[in-house]
Amino acid sequence: MPTISIATDKYLTFRLQNEGYAIDVMQVVEIIRLQKITPVPHMPSHIKGVINLRGRVIPIIDLRERFKFNDLKTDEHTCIIVVQITAHDKTTIACGLIVDEVEEVLTIADEAIQSMPEAGNHAAAGYLKGVTTLRDQVRTILDLGKLLSEEMSLKK
Repeated sequence: MPTISIATDKYLTFRLQNEGYAIDVMQVVEIIRLQKITPVPHMPSHIKGVINLRGRVIPIIDLRERFKFNDLKTDEHTCIIVVQITAHDKTTIACGLIVDEVEEVLTIADEAIQSMPEAGNHAAAGYLKGVTTLRDQVRTILDLGKLLSEEMSLKK
């Protein structure tokens, strides 16, 4: 049976240190409050550990630390976006992403997404889908497939 790919132009927007980001809403499972995270030894510092989400153990990545931001303070808006993607090898990857604040779901047409500028962090360019401007604010659109495939390969 052929695999059906559902294209969407809906993105969940969120903030990391006053910067706007977006991810494909079809990859979002749920948004939960920040909770106790069980550390796992010998993991990179941005992989905070795991949580038990209704019987399923999922890793938690602090996107603020992953993107080398300095201010890692949490407040009442800090939350975990639980996401799930299908990797190139057809395995399912689920994890939680710590973000400063979830904003809203927006429609972003493909033609409104521009390629990333050539300057800056070339290592990050692999998991950045592009940028767009909405309501006079720049949003960086993340390619979770590439980001999470890279992250989950660290634990092997």
